[in-house]
Amino acid sequence: MTKIVLLLIGVALSCSVMADHHKDRGKVSEVREFFKMADSDQDGKVSYSEHEAFVAMQADRGRKRFNSMDTNSDGYVTKEEVKEVRKKMKQKVKEMRKKKKASMKDKHSEKED
Repeated sequence: MTKIVLLLIGVALSCSVMADHHKDRGKVSEVREFFKMADSDQDGKVSYSEHEAFVAMQADRGRKRFNSMDTNSDGYVTKEEVKEVRKKMKQKVKEMRKKKKASMKDKHSEKED
């Protein structure tokens, strides 16, 4: 169980490194987003039941993430599986950046016309 938790933390940190272009938003933004997600009735407070629901949602996401990394469904995630997931994530980010860049070029060329 400890290995799974450490692996999930490692993957989460990898994702945060890949999303480093958002670092100017800072930790305050992250906390605000988590609070909004946890405050399901949007009353500006997080009740115990909202907290528990949020924790359960995060656990569900963690299980889904683990299962998506466990490509051979053996109940374990190997270093090779993690490397493959990271490779796919990097490729996806690269494609998204390429599309965004192309979109920006299109918008820029439309303004010139």
